[in-house]
Amino acid sequence: MRKAATAGGRTPQAPTPNSGLGAALRPLIIDVAVPLALFYVLSDLVHLSTVKSLVISGLVPAVRTLFGLVTERRINGLAILMLVVTLVGAGISAITGDARLMLAKESLGTGLVGLSLLVSAFTPQPLMASAMRPFMTKGDPVKDAAWQHLRDTSPQFRSGISKVTLVWGIGLLGDCVLRVVGAYTLPVDTMVWMSNVILLGAIAVLAIVGGKVNDKAEKLLEDEAARRSHPAPPQRTGTEAA
Repeated sequence: MRKAATAGGRTPQAPTPNSGLGAALRPLIIDVAVPLALFYVLSDLVHLSTVKSLVISGLVPAVRTLFGLVTERRINGLAILMLVVTLVGAGISAITGDARLMLAKESLGTGLVGLSLLVSAFTPQPLMASAMRPFMTKGDPVKDAAWQHLRDTSPQFRSGISKVTLVWGIGLLGDCVLRVVGAYTLPVDTMVWMSNVILLGAIAVLAIVGGKVNDKAEKLLEDEAARRSHPAPPQRTGTEAA
């Protein structure tokens, strides 16, 4: 027998993995990628000053924060974090004439992110959760539902996310300290390229360590998704068996 069509004459379509992945990545794109891209376009292509570029690019997370408060009655952690980083960067950039201070400024943003992650790791809403969700669920609606279920019901799963957030918070703070020390001890010409090497190396190490720490939460997610994809058949009662 054919399934009944909807009122519009079409059968409902299940969400595709790509659409699910796009929805999951949307917060990261809007709150992180768009402000960064806008800053580089304004500073490198439009040739605005660093302060003006930071202020204008900071409008994106500012609008996102206000939108969340007005329409959803909640605080958008990623948007607020990017807004604070932008404002701090703009304030420091207003101080000119010191090459070492400008090199140190680049790492202070990373340090602020690290500190925010570190603090959030001890709250019910660790900031890394938003970044980890799309990579763990891979746009699969079943895994996405499993993720939400585990976040609501599994202390082990929540602990795993918090531990990853803690690792990244400590690691980024360490990166900040190392680069600030380098900015004031190494030659400026050396630190110009060394700063990026240190940051990329820190991110690579944190990705590996964070992945190891996240193994247990990943296993819980896989098991819950498998359970939802292949639910156990209902058990027959004694009356039905008779």
